[in-house]
Amino acid sequence: MYLLKKLVENYYKWKDLETLYQRDLQFYQGKISEMEQQFLDLQRSGATPEELQQNYQQIQARINQYDQALQIEYQQKMNQITNEVALKISQYAKDNGYDLILNEIGVIYFNPKWDITNDIIEYLNNEENKTN
Repeated sequence: MYLLKKLVENYYKWKDLETLYQRDLQFYQGKISEMEQQFLDLQRSGATPEELQQNYQQIQARINQYDQALQIEYQQKMNQITNEVALKISQYAKDNGYDLILNEIGVIYFNPKWDITNDIIEYLNNEENKTN
């Protein structure tokens, strides 16, 4: 697993964001289920094929809007957290006397004893607790 990916995924803010995303996803899935039920009700009521087609297209457009809204909102938030982690890694390096912190990209081998990923995860999670 890549250092930055592991750091971000174990950072409490990332976990909080995942929880929010799942909540929003469930909300939108509920809305979609309601629209699907309305479509079935319309179908049972004897609506014309044109009415059904129009309603179906409206549902598809709404689903696309929901998907796009979720993607835009959460991509921005994920980028923000990733950037925050990168800045905090820099600060961790300065605070702890590191001249260089590498991840696995571009490194053929490294001795796991030099892996400070868990130390940085602890630093990230404790650093935020100090400021709250």
